[in-house]
Amino acid sequence: MSITWEPVLDDLEREVERAERIVASAQTRSAAEGLSDWEPPADLGPLPHHLVARAQDLLERQQAVTDRIRPLLLATRQQLQIGQRFGRPTARPATPVYLDVTA
Repeated sequence: MSITWEPVLDDLEREVERAERIVASAQTRSAAEGLSDWEPPADLGPLPHHLVARAQDLLERQQAVTDRIRPLLLATRQQLQIGQRFGRPTARPATPVYLDVTA
């Protein structure tokens, strides 16, 4: 059975939408790790002319997501560096509370 471009672009579009949601919500790194690298199937053949506009739109969306990821990565790196400078946070000792009921 030969693979056609329509379902391949559908899968790629779902991945782009997922990446857009992750970036928009600034979720944790573990959510972004769930994104997979996309490789076109080997036996796909050339992109049909009627799908060029859709593929171009997907490419532009991927590039926009990539552009939004860079500042998030920079901010995360800076936060990690600051955290490493301060070490582990220490818990404040609990202050005992007394209630005087003799009054």
